[in-house]
Amino acid sequence: MSEFSKTMSSPASPTADAECKSKLWVFEEYLHDALTLPIKSLDKDGNGRVLRKDFYQILANDGLIPSDPRLSSMFEALANECDAIPLDVLLDIAVLGGQTVLSALTGNMVVPDFARFRDECKLIYDDLATMTGGKVDSCIPQLAKVPPGKFAVAVTTVDGQQFSFGD
Repeated sequence: MSEFSKTMSSPASPTADAECKSKLWVFEEYLHDALTLPIKSLDKDGNGRVLRKDFYQILANDGLIPSDPRLSSMFEALANECDAIPLDVLLDIAVLGGQTVLSALTGNMVVPDFARFRDECKLIYDDLATMTGGKVDSCIPQLAKVPPGKFAVAVTTVDGQQFSFGD
């Protein structure tokens, strides 16, 4: 049983359990088949391997981060691999990331050029961070306690793409 299957909760009845396992197997097979070509395309040197740091960078550019609980088992598996990961191993690991990783590797995230979006937001953040006017809103007690010099921006898309800047 794969790591993905192990993370799914088991239904109460044996019949439901068998049906659930069958559906998980079909889903895993779908992901495996769908991820095969995108994973192979990452082998730029044609040596049957992908550098772990390059795969991390691809995911980071799409806003996928190790602290995303949906991707924790995939990032744990990546951390346990050598620097140059064989394609078949990387494919099995990518399946742990599910539809989210498939969407990222095929350019189907809600924000397809997330790195550019993040960079544009950073420019806006940097411009706004220099402003000193205004006052902290006191309608929300917790907000009223925040020092006025503190400033941050955080974005999470419906696909789970994330970034944050500031305090």
